[in-house]
Amino acid sequence: MAGIVGFMGQLADEETMEEIIIRRCINRGDITAVYQQAGGIVGACFSPTCRIEKCTNEGNILVLDHKDEGLTSSGLGAGGIIGRIAGPAIVKDCVNTGEVIAGTQKAGGIVGTSEDDDTIEDCRNEGTVIVKSNHNFNTETGIICGGVAGYITGNTAITNCNNIGNITAERQQVGGIVGTQAGGTVHNCYNEGRIVSNSVDGHGITGGIVGVQNSGNIEKVYNTGEIVTGNFADEIDYSGGIVGWQYDGSLTLAYNRGDLSDTDAIGGIVGLKRPTATVEKTFYYTEKEIKGIASESDNTDSLFPVEDTEGKVEKVAEKIETFEKFLQWIESKV
Repeated sequence: MAGIVGFMGQLADEETMEEIIIRRCINRGDITAVYQQAGGIVGACFSPTCRIEKCTNEGNILVLDHKDEGLTSSGLGAGGIIGRIAGPAIVKDCVNTGEVIAGTQKAGGIVGTSEDDDTIEDCRNEGTVIVKSNHNFNTETGIICGGVAGYITGNTAITNCNNIGNITAERQQVGGIVGTQAGGTVHNCYNEGRIVSNSVDGHGITGGIVGVQNSGNIEKVYNTGEIVTGNFADEIDYSGGIVGWQYDGSLTLAYNRGDLSDTDAIGGIVGLKRPTATVEKTFYYTEKEIKGIASESDNTDSLFPVEDTEGKVEKVAEKIETFEKFLQWIESKV
């Protein structure tokens, strides 16, 4: 369901389609959907190639979870521009100012879930994004919420995107740009919005840029948004200025000066880092006495402080005020 096109794609018995393009569209109407993907411009894309360019959503998106029927919502997505991408797509020069509230599992200010080799470029989210669900999802699945995209995998590339909206997940995984990164790249992006995880079961995981990084690359990113991880469960909660939980993948050339609220494990850059993940040339500014990486271990149920962070993270005195100044400053660190 969507304000412009509900579904972009082809049926199994149709001939292969060429590129489908939606350009310079605006949605101002509010959208309510029950147990289906929804977006302000497009609900879902299953086409060989979809292109959405220079579109704006101003309407509010509400996606309800059909829990009464005993269904799960693992495949659904809610996004300010598009709810779900399951075929190669390009989303470029798009803006969302509407509120996205989802009872589904994955939601983002621009894209709810990206499941292929997609490009999300030069996009901006200004709207509030909230994910809440009554389902008891396990900690590997989680409730996933991001300022630009809720979930990305494959070779999806998010480039030159930013978020200024407040992003809240009532459970688990939330990031200023991406809730969960299971592949692809996040490059040249920044977050200024307030990022909140209120986990009532499982680990609360909050990152200024990415909530959980399972794989992929993060490079040249900047966060000034406040990071809050509510401690409402017995599990250890993790907050990171850039990444909440780095399971694998690489993180380099990042800077955080966003304030981190008190929780179990607070890192100026990463909350929990597994030994297989890599962190290089990252920097943070804070007046608090916190380490750059709160814990480094395969064990998620105990804290293992990181003593040797040389070349990985560095606490700096420079309070860099804008993303443009960060890009100039970080060049001296390359």
